[in-house]
Amino acid sequence: MYRILEQKTSTLLLGLLSVLLLFCFLFFFSFYHSLIPNYQNFNIAILSSIIIYNIFYGMVVLYDKNIAYILFSPIFWYKFISTLFYGIGPLAYYFGSGITIEVMNLYFFITDQTLSKIALIYITVICLTDFIILILNHSFPIPKKIAPKTINKKLLLFYTLGVGLFSKYLVIFPSTYLGINAPGIFHALTTFIYAGIFLLYNIGQQNNSYKMFFYLLVFFEMVSSFLVLSKEYLYMSIIFASFVVFFHNKNFKSIFITGAIAGILYISVIQNLFILLRNAEEGSYGITSTTELESAFDTAKTLRNTGQEAISFQAWWDRLSYVKYQGYAVEAYDMKYEGNTFQQFKYIFVPRILYPEKPNLNPGGAYNSLVQNSFSEKNINSTGPGLFVEAYWNGGWIYLIFTIIYFSFLLFFFSKIIIKNLKEKNYLILMLAVNAIYVGRSIDDWFVGRYGGFILNMIILYLFSVFIYKGLESILKTSNMELNE
Repeated sequence: MYRILEQKTSTLLLGLLSVLLLFCFLFFFSFYHSLIPNYQNFNIAILSSIIIYNIFYGMVVLYDKNIAYILFSPIFWYKFISTLFYGIGPLAYYFGSGITIEVMNLYFFITDQTLSKIALIYITVICLTDFIILILNHSFPIPKKIAPKTINKKLLLFYTLGVGLFSKYLVIFPSTYLGINAPGIFHALTTFIYAGIFLLYNIGQQNNSYKMFFYLLVFFEMVSSFLVLSKEYLYMSIIFASFVVFFHNKNFKSIFITGAIAGILYISVIQNLFILLRNAEEGSYGITSTTELESAFDTAKTLRNTGQEAISFQAWWDRLSYVKYQGYAVEAYDMKYEGNTFQQFKYIFVPRILYPEKPNLNPGGAYNSLVQNSFSEKNINSTGPGLFVEAYWNGGWIYLIFTIIYFSFLLFFFSKIIIKNLKEKNYLILMLAVNAIYVGRSIDDWFVGRYGGFILNMIILYLFSVFIYKGLESILKTSNMELNE
């Protein structure tokens, strides 16, 4: 029987997890007996151990025979994002510049004791999630006999690109520019562009014209993402395209180079530049003129040349640290002011068109107003404490444990479905995979909106898309249209 992770990989990861638990026990023991003198050193030890553990985890999985498939699964994206948000980000409080810490504390002042509670939540999530996935990996193998599927890849390419490009450039971008909220389904459909990127390179293995189109589309996506100041679209295009190339060429070098360049650009240029551009003209959407672009570059150059204190603000590090959003939730629960956002889960099955009074499943605006005791209609902050700290805010450690179990099952079974179908060359699964990625990478999101409503909509959208594709395939075959390779 095949497994998502090979037996050898699972054994090594179990050993690695045991080492992490041993070190955590030593940290707790040392802190309890004052061998670790203060909360600050304890927090640094826990957060650093998460980073080191995830790095070694990645090195082990890198040699798994299924690595090319794992890159497209929610498991990979969860491990990558958890390293950033649960390890690197919080360390800004101890190694970031003074102004970076001041800016973070302007939102909510974090004490070392509160950060310790958050770090304990992080380590609980890391350990329990990985342990459950290893158990599920052993208990639910993939059938050994996998029969390749015959898919009309060119038809699927035209369908996914048509739907994705239409949703993004003719619905999402125009509606955002006009200040209109487009239906959420169009946001899910824009990810079909990534499925098109995969298929272009796949077909391009036999037809160089498609491979050329692959590079043109990726470049176009990067440029358009820059023009509308969307880091999400920009980096998803870069990362997904590099994974597609690796899937077909199995060359780690390209991924490492792409990752290094993307990371350096994000830290040194993109994050700060986007902040300047977004504030170049109040109320504007994206880059509306070359004057704005020149102004932003001039401002950045002036700040760097004059050595003003603002230049030492590490915007990228602040963006990776969710502690300032999580501190309130942890302290509020400990003071018996529990959240009630989980109670909205029942509404995911109720269409808003049938029940207009359905509450907003993304309560970010209300949460930030609660934390800061103010509300701004011009600048609504939808950021929250993240999936797991939200669980703690709603019901303490009991809610947290049940949420981890629920999350782990979603993570594993979506990954299993995707990997199995990719092995079978059933590329219809890409229409699910490009959205299932967000199961792993959205641990900073709200529980009901992302892990309730989005999951339900994602499955319905996939089934509906397969139905449409099969219908088109049937019609084109009866019309004797040759679209297969």
